[in-house]
This record gives sequence, structure tokens and C-alpha cells, in this order.
Amino acid sequence: MTHIVHVLGPSPRTIEVVDEMVVGRGAECDLRFAEDRRMSRRHARLLVEDGRLIIEDLGGVNGTHVNDVPLRGRATLEDGDRVLLGKTEMRVGDGQRERPSLVKPADQALPPDLGRMVADEFYAALGLGEQTLADVGSHDDLIQRTRRFAVLQQISHAVQRADTVDELLDNTLALLLKVLPGDRGFVALVGDDGVPSVVRSHGRRTDPRAPAHLSTTVTDYVVHRRASIISRDAAADDRFDGSASLMLNETRAVMAAPITQGDPVVGLLLLECSHLERTFEEADVDLLTVVGAVLGQALGKLETIRALEQARADLLRTQQELIRSQQMAAIGRLATGIAHEVKNHLSPFMLADMIARKYPDDADIQESKAIMLEARQHILDLVNEVRQFASGADAGYRLEPTDLANVVRGVLRFMQCDKVIKEAQVDLEVTGEPWVHMDAPRFRQVLINLIRNAADAVPDGRPPHITLRVSEGADEAWVQVEDNGRGIDEHDAERLFEPFFTTKGNQGLGLGLDICRKIIAAHSGTIGFDSTPGAGTTFTVRLPAIRDGR
Repeated sequence: MTHIVHVLGPSPRTIEVVDEMVVGRGAECDLRFAEDRRMSRRHARLLVEDGRLIIEDLGGVNGTHVNDVPLRGRATLEDGDRVLLGKTEMRVGDGQRERPSLVKPADQALPPDLGRMVADEFYAALGLGEQTLADVGSHDDLIQRTRRFAVLQQISHAVQRADTVDELLDNTLALLLKVLPGDRGFVALVGDDGVPSVVRSHGRRTDPRAPAHLSTTVTDYVVHRRASIISRDAAADDRFDGSASLMLNETRAVMAAPITQGDPVVGLLLLECSHLERTFEEADVDLLTVVGAVLGQALGKLETIRALEQARADLLRTQQELIRSQQMAAIGRLATGIAHEVKNHLSPFMLADMIARKYPDDADIQESKAIMLEARQHILDLVNEVRQFASGADAGYRLEPTDLANVVRGVLRFMQCDKVIKEAQVDLEVTGEPWVHMDAPRFRQVLINLIRNAADAVPDGRPPHITLRVSEGADEAWVQVEDNGRGIDEHDAERLFEPFFTTKGNQGLGLGLDICRKIIAAHSGTIGFDSTPGAGTTFTVRLPAIRDGR
């Protein structure tokens, strides 16, 4: 005796079992599924004994399931039984128990070009043309034709206006349920594994968020056989087994059609109806089939638009990176030339050392010498930092145990000669004695940049007030620079650390904060800020604290 077994996915086929067949992933198997990585090399065996179809589990890693129940040893299979081996699902028998009431091939369902239809074609679509008027049997029939045509036209317009896939699918389901006798609608799209899954649902009276159960019979006809179907006896469908919900058991009829993009079937449209006195007709499935083709085209267009938008974004990003690299190269060349000229013009600063040696007891001269030599070194370090920043070269940091508060005090002494800082009220608050591993000259660059930015942030007419706070916690130390300036608005805050972004107009290059961020990162620290527009900004630099090695 021959038994029929339908393989529903992911490699659909129909097989005949005459005597014995070994099923698995291995090349030696009679029924091989090499693409199913969840199936064992020798997973199960199908055999015929005394006219009955038997399945035997051969110890597959992921087991064998019959009607969702794990198999232990052997079992006799009946028509309609479902078998799951790995990811491969099979159905036993010729499927008469679940055969849909109506099956129509969907190959001829081409969406009409509503934008180019002339008057006679509109009349014919409504059943009022010379060749179609006799098909209109009643006033109700004419109303139904008109409503279906209006829905198709509205869906076509919605397709053109939809910006997202979710919007497109939701609008389509809502419009279909206005004209067709359904209570609940679904859109299922085929995934990379070839199996369709529900992505959107819409209910007229039921909860659209309730779980959806796709019938493998419906999937087989619609997706694998490229057909539209009506099932007027949903109780025979396998999803209404004991595991299905009570709500689903109330479903009386099901209608489904493929969503096509040319030859490929990319999904399916499915409507359910729970009314005994209402059911789906052939004209309904014709409309659903055409909508499936329209929807497939729309999904393809949206995918193309998204691909083009992504390509455009990638192109803009590439252009920005190219412009940035060209800017960096130009800055690097400029910094190299400036470094040479600056070194030549900084030589007179060394006169301060000669004067200091001549007047060793003059405290003012000694302090001035220290500031001038520190300024000279800071200028050289700054030019070199810009050159290294532009070239991307390793800055070569030398991190040594350092008294953080002492570095901050030194920066404030150095900036006493700055015209803007001299006019500001600058307060220093130190809590504890934090020590960190630091490259002091480079960290001074960070502090000088933050203090200058704080002073520049204060609008004209408002006395600048800058507060520096140095403190420590259990495992970190931090420096805060707070100002009473104009603050940073939300749009600028997102880009503040981007290279070449500046809020100073022609007075800034937009490199200072990015250089600061790189210096702090080299110290294994972080830099961030809090700002209130119109009230001020606080930048916080956090560094790992050390307890030993002072």
C-alpha cells in the first residue's frame, strides 16, 4: 500500500512511501534534507507495516514531533497528522480533510493601471459596460461591485501615499475589512527561511493583538502553489486543534491570496469570518488576489525607496568623510608650516630666562619668566597637537602620577595674562587630594580650552563667572568647569564634539573639543557636559584616580 506524505517546508514536495525510507541530512538517506541544519544525519524512519504508515525516531538531536507531541520510539500515522523533523514539516495523506472550497491560480491577477483607465473601462469594471451589464444580477450586486472597485482604487492611492511598510499594510487591511465580509485580517510575509509569519493584523470586532495561527494548508496553497483560496469549513483546518484559542475556534471561513512581486510570492493576505450567515464568494477572492498583486508592487517600491535612501545616506557620509579628510590634510600641511615659522619667532622668549638669571632675587621677574617659558612650550605643544591630530599619528602620551589640583592651579596662574580671563570672576574649589596618571602638558591644553570656551560663552554685558571644581571619589577624580553663559541648545549639543563643528562662527575652527576628547580618551577618561540654555554649561572631565605611587 502506498502512503502520501506532503513536505510543506522549507523544501516543499510530495513523496510516496511504499516500504521504508530513512529521513535525515546525510547523503545516505532515502529522503535527504541537507539544508535543514536542525535535522540529524539519520533523524527518523518512515515504513509501511500491515498497510499502516509508521514513523520511528532514530535519536535525532532535536527530536521528532507528531501533532506537536514529542515522539518516543514509534507511532502510527493517520491522514492529516503533522510531523516535524528539525525545521521540516510534513503532512500525511492526500489532504481531503482540509481541502479548500475554492482554489484559483493567482498568475493572471495583474493589478490594473487605475491612473490610465478610460470611461468605458471604468464602466466595465463596475459591470455597466456593454459586455458586462448582463452580469449584474441585482441592485445589491451593483453596489458590491462599486464598493470593491472603490476599495481597489483607494488602495492604489494609499499605496502611492504610504511612507512606511506598516502604514501601507494597516491601511490595506482596514480598507479590505470595510468591503469584504471578514472580522479579522492578516498580512504575513515570507522570511529568509522561506516560512511566512504574520507581521500586521487588523480586527473589526476582535483584538488585533491576539496571536495569529497560520494554517500550513493555507500556506501550502497560497505561497507554495501560488493560488488564492476560500475555505468555507474552517473547522477542518489544523490550526483549530485543541491548542488553538476559543476565539479562533469561532472562525467559520477563511480567504487568502498571495502577495506577489512578479514571479516571487513574498507573502499572503488572509481574512477570517465568524458569521454563519456571511461567507466569502468568488468575487471576493478575485478582489483579494488583485489587491495582493497591488500590495506586492507597493512593497517592492518601498524597498527600492529605502535602498535608494540608504545609498544616498552612504554617499553623503562618504562625501563628508572625504571632505573631512581633505580638511585634515590641509590643516596638517598648514600646521607643519606654522610649526617651522613659530619656532623661529619664539626664540626671543628665551630672553626671559637670561633676565631671570640676572635678577635671581626679583620674585616678579621669576614668575614672569616661568609664565613666558610655559607659554612658549604651550604654543609649541599646541601646534604639534594639531599636526598630529590632522595626520592621525600616535600622540605618544607620557602618563605619570600627578597632583590634579596642582595642575589646575598652574593653569589658572598661566591664564592670568589672558585679557578675557582677567575680566572674569574665576573661583577654584578643591575637595580632597586627587592624584591621577597624566600627561600634564597635554592635560593643560584641555583645561585651557575649556576655560576659554567658558569665557567665550558669556554674552556681552554679563560679567563672566567661571567656577572650577576639583574632587575625587572612590576610584575616580574629576574636574568641572562651570560658566554662566548662554548655554547649549539641543540641536548643537548633538554635534558639539564633531570635528569642524563650532558655535563661534568665523572665530572658531571646531577642533578644540574634539582634540580635548581624544586627549581625555588617551587618559582612559571621559568628558561630558550638562547645559541649561540661557543659564550656563558645566563640562566634567573624569579620570581614573590612583592611591599609590605619589
